[in-house]
This record gives sequence, structure tokens and C-alpha cells, in this order.
Amino acid sequence: MIDLDGAVKTIEAAENLGIDRFIMVSAFQANNRENWNEAIKPYYVAKHYADRALLQSDLNYTIIRPGGLVNEPGTGKVTAAEELERGSIAREDVARTILASLTEENTYKRSFDLISGDTAIAEALRKI
Repeated sequence: MIDLDGAVKTIEAAENLGIDRFIMVSAFQANNRENWNEAIKPYYVAKHYADRALLQSDLNYTIIRPGGLVNEPGTGKVTAAEELERGSIAREDVARTILASLTEENTYKRSFDLISGDTAIAEALRKI
């Protein structure tokens, strides 16, 4: 419920309050049904439709679709692209990517997959 209804309510609240910038943390390949993990399909359905609601909004969005989340220290290096092969990423690096996306104009009105990699976060976002 939170991954769909909570996300949509937050999108609506942002629009109603005149907030322009919105960063969504989605799920890896949530935009690509044939790559969904069947074991957690309801989660993917919720993420997919929450993302669609954001895409249809007037908000300046960024949708980040991280790979498998791990509880390891971040490296500050990632791979970011519109579509990637499955991989994992430290939660710390996802958080750093969210912060960097707030002001990185190349992420405005964009969606991308995110996994651990060899490129500094700021550079990876500029190259999407």
C-alpha cells in the first residue's frame, strides 16, 4: 500500500503545495514487466504504477531504480543508465545519488537504473 498509495498521495501533496522537485526511489527495472521478479511481483506492480503516476504529473521528477540493496559501506561509485543488467548497490550510494540528483539537471524528467560501478556519482549522473 505504501509503495503505491503512499507514493501517489505524496505526489498529489507536492503538486497541491506547489513543490516542483520530486525524487522517487523505485525498483530495479520496474518499468520493464518482463524483468520483474515473480516472487515479489505485487511490489513491482506498486512501484510501476507509482512511477507512472509521477510521470503523468507536472512535477520535475527523477525516478531512481536501484538494484538489490546491500548493507555495506558505499563507495561513491555507481553505474547509472536507462537500462542495466541486474546488480546490487549499497544503500549509502543510493542516498548519495538521491542528493546529487536534486540539483543535477541531467536527471530532470529522467528515470534510470542504478547499481554499484566504477564511476563517481556526479559523473555517472551527467552521463545518463
